[in-house]
Amino acid sequence: MTGSTVRITGTREVTIKLPDGSELKQFLDNAWTDARESSNRVEVCEKYLTALKQSQKDFSENAGPLDTNAIVAVVRDDQFLNQLEKYGTQKTNRVVEEPLVADLHVAYGRDSQRGMAYLTEGERARLGLDFPELRKLAIVNLHRILDAPRRVGDGPVYMIVADGTYESSLLLADKLWESQAPLVKGELVAAVPARDVLMFTGSGSPDGLKELRESASRVYKDASHAISRTLLVRRNGRWERFE
Repeated sequence: MTGSTVRITGTREVTIKLPDGSELKQFLDNAWTDARESSNRVEVCEKYLTALKQSQKDFSENAGPLDTNAIVAVVRDDQFLNQLEKYGTQKTNRVVEEPLVADLHVAYGRDSQRGMAYLTEGERARLGLDFPELRKLAIVNLHRILDAPRRVGDGPVYMIVADGTYESSLLLADKLWESQAPLVKGELVAAVPARDVLMFTGSGSPDGLKELRESASRVYKDASHAISRTLLVRRNGRWERFE
């Protein structure tokens, strides 16, 4: 990124001004969490720098045509979306997202071997996709990209395991939850404390609820890509906040 300048612009936040005058924000919370747990901080930094350079490429005017087969949906929380607002105030530069439930949102991105770049409103306009179409397309792509999700655990709390990146996205897979519902007592109660962690139990299992709540808090505290400690209950084919 020759010719760029870097400034510290906030707590664990840097701004990179590119030679063409545009700017990229980089939030270092996840990088710091990974580095704190790693014996090789150089490797951690290289990973995040590679992602940053890919972001520069993906969001440049010469990024090329959008591949709709690469569009995926990810679950993120209020705090994360508030950070993303710092990327720009122009409507067309904002990340494409829609509310899901409680403090959770569905954000959309483009998957690649180097990681994921978030989809902008300008790109969505070029594709001509409204949110129902976009959600359906993203879920179809996820099922194609991922190996068949596996359920692990002996109960009363279970986990859904996929590729180590998109587990939380499977919260949106309706058919998956139809198949898991008979396994638990009462209604399905789930949590996505981190990007790669999706846990669930039944509302009729006090021990399961206690374990789920404690596990979600523990994972959320230590995860490098934390999402939320909120528990969700599935009713009438939709997720609601579990009280």
